[in-house]
Amino acid sequence: MKKIFILCGLVVLTACSNPTDKKYNEATMAEDLEAIVKSKKWNEQDAGLFAAWLIRSKLKGESMENKTYQGILEEAKKYKAEEASKQ
Repeated sequence: MKKIFILCGLVVLTACSNPTDKKYNEATMAEDLEAIVKSKKWNEQDAGLFAAWLIRSKLKGESMENKTYQGILEEAKKYKAEEASKQ
C-alpha cells in the first residue's frame, strides 16, 4: 500500500513539472519543445527567440550543457535587452 502512494506521488510530481525547467538535451530537444508548446509556458515570440539564440550559440560554438530551456531563453532575453539599450 505504501508503495502505491509513493508511486502515485511521483506520477503527480512528474505530471505537474514545468517542461521549461528541464535541462537542454539535443537528443530530446524535439520532444522537450513539444512539451513546452503543449504546456503553453512560452508564447510564439519566446519560441522564436529561443530558436534564434540556439542557432547563434551553435554558430559560436557555445555549449548549452547544464542549462535549462528557461535559462537559455532568459539568457537570450537579457542579451536582446542589452542590445536594445545600446541603440
